[in-house]
Amino acid sequence: MKSKKIHKVILKNPHLRQIRNNLRTVLKLAINEELDRLGKFKRLYILKKKLTPSQKKRWQCLSEKWNSLYHRYRQSTLQCACGAACSAFQEAKKHGFNPQDRPIDLDLVWIPWLEEWICIDDFEKGRYGEMTHEDFDDPVYREWVKKEFEI
Repeated sequence: MKSKKIHKVILKNPHLRQIRNNLRTVLKLAINEELDRLGKFKRLYILKKKLTPSQKKRWQCLSEKWNSLYHRYRQSTLQCACGAACSAFQEAKKHGFNPQDRPIDLDLVWIPWLEEWICIDDFEKGRYGEMTHEDFDDPVYREWVKKEFEI
């Protein structure tokens, strides 16, 4: 997303929430299957001792595809960007949720200066909406955030 403002996506209608959750489930399954498939092909090349130039090129192409898909998946609205630190994930884990997976029934918030989607609970606990340019450690990054997002 290219927006420079914080956006909250909150669905109150239970039917729309169910549709969103089902779509997220289907997309996550498809992405994970494709990542597994690309990973298996990459491993085939890694198992060989010596690669020809064309095999090296093919391996690099597979690696680029895998990395591109993985990073797009991580920046998508399919899960909270906090990962294992997500409060919803920690709560779900206490109730027997599979740690390999992430909760998909979350309303998310777009944080433009982090370029990530974060769940509502983590947004409020992390106080991202109250951030100022002083909250960033790197002085170069701090000035860019201050200028770009006018905070």
